[in-house]
Amino acid sequence: MQESHNCRITLNSSGEGARRASRASRALLASMALAAGAAAAHANELGEPLAHEFEGLHAAQDAVQVEAGDLALAPRLHVEIGRSPTRAAFALDISGGLAHGWALLHLRAADGACATQLVRLDEGGAARVLRLDHRATGSIEVTCTLATPADANGLLTSRVLSAQVPSAAEMIAQSRALVGYGAPTSPFAALGAASGVVITEIMKDPTSVSDSAGEWFEVRNLGSTPIDLSGWNIRDSSSNGHTIPATAGALIPPRSYFVFGINASPSLNGGVLVGYKYSSFTLGNGADDIQLYDASGALVDAVAYDDGVLWPDTPGKALNLQRALVDTTSNDDGANWCNALSPLNGSSTDTGTPRSANNVCP
Repeated sequence: MQESHNCRITLNSSGEGARRASRASRALLASMALAAGAAAAHANELGEPLAHEFEGLHAAQDAVQVEAGDLALAPRLHVEIGRSPTRAAFALDISGGLAHGWALLHLRAADGACATQLVRLDEGGAARVLRLDHRATGSIEVTCTLATPADANGLLTSRVLSAQVPSAAEMIAQSRALVGYGAPTSPFAALGAASGVVITEIMKDPTSVSDSAGEWFEVRNLGSTPIDLSGWNIRDSSSNGHTIPATAGALIPPRSYFVFGINASPSLNGGVLVGYKYSSFTLGNGADDIQLYDASGALVDAVAYDDGVLWPDTPGKALNLQRALVDTTSNDDGANWCNALSPLNGSSTDTGTPRSANNVCP
């Protein structure tokens, strides 16, 4: 957020044409600006250059609304936090607005610094705004004034939504807590980076098969001896959890990749050879985490990904750790991950490299 106490309005799209704006369109844009905290003179200036485009969209929206009025989404503003133990970021997801319309975002920090941005919505009345360099020392109050579909009288309307973004320090602390950053309890910690189990690949959202059949994640045993998984626990920070029984006889061979999956049948799971089939554990398509604990309860490794803020997030593509950065610290940062490039098999549209070395990230 730009540190400025004089709240300037920035624009992410420019209009075309020179038709004069209708009084109603100009007034609506000005009211949106005022609701976001802009000075009255600035608000009126904002309404004039953009209202001609807004007015043109009004007629088109009326036609769309007749056909799809019952399908219109309720206006919504959602904050998605970026997960990283070293940097903070967030996304603002807006939905339920006017197709190809506008939303006015106003972000105000606790110290009074503010920034305002006019955001163009897509054909579904939605937009996603990323802030990848969040440094505010306090929380940020976000207000979104959203142009919404015309009412029963054909008049443009607007809604004011609000949300709060945590401070940068709070975001980083949350991420560090999820992955045990800076306080390793791994039984391999004393042996150095050349030993241990590292989470290297995650298929959270397959498309060739259902999530309930095709979710999996991969680890690598960096050491020179096999690792017995008896009594190990797979869980996340919520209610998911699975303990590997001794009767499973699961071993990770030395210097090898190993796959944990929700389904062990290659004919049903998209063609993946699963080393151990778990239950009572799922991978969220949005933000989620994977935590591995050994039989003594020590944290071996953990990864906490987000919903496409700092981490890759493409359906059908496994999250792929850069092959030169396979260690329990590097895999905490989404910047070290990318979408897998290799097809799972000759007939699959999904990508991933289960049980083999990862792709080199572009």
